[in-house]
Amino acid sequence: MIIVSGSMRSGTSLMCQILQAIGLTPSTDNKRKPDKNNPNGYFEIENIGEKITKSTKIEKTKTGYGYSGTKNADDKTDFIESLDGDFVKIISVYIESVPKKYPVIFMVRNYKEIVDSIGKFKGKDLEKKEALEIGKFQEEKIFNLSDRDIVYIDYNDLMENPEEEIEKLKEILGETDVSKAVSVIDENLYRSRK
Repeated sequence: MIIVSGSMRSGTSLMCQILQAIGLTPSTDNKRKPDKNNPNGYFEIENIGEKITKSTKIEKTKTGYGYSGTKNADDKTDFIESLDGDFVKIISVYIESVPKKYPVIFMVRNYKEIVDSIGKFKGKDLEKKEALEIGKFQEEKIFNLSDRDIVYIDYNDLMENPEEEIEKLKEILGETDVSKAVSVIDENLYRSRK
């Protein structure tokens, strides 16, 4: 099972589309339907964060923008093992609750674009304090995941130079059909440029 992670509005759904296009099967309950923010779907499992933290018995502690696990996820039971499919989307606030045996594709995006996209998603601008917390949170997650089998995909680079960025996936996936992967990238959905 491959984990697709990143902050909210960082391009995780796009990465799920890419993986599906190259022949991998998503693990999703299809409860959250496509909408104007994600017209190609969300690829989510409802309340997956709670299911992961409950199965790993990880205590949640508030850390600025989101929650973080406080115990070693590898020592507990594993909700992810019960899933069908080749990959699952888990936003970054729960990534530390995921056992380290799973490879991770982590989406990174200019945090100002994330803030703008979240604002559009929520229908209101975020306060400066919340915006700074998002940027800090993303940086902390990137730093704290260095002990995992992980590939960082930069959303901004993916939109500008998709072939080059897709090549990075080979570190986890092995041989990858780059043309199929690139075919699902829709520049019209890149609406929060900074």
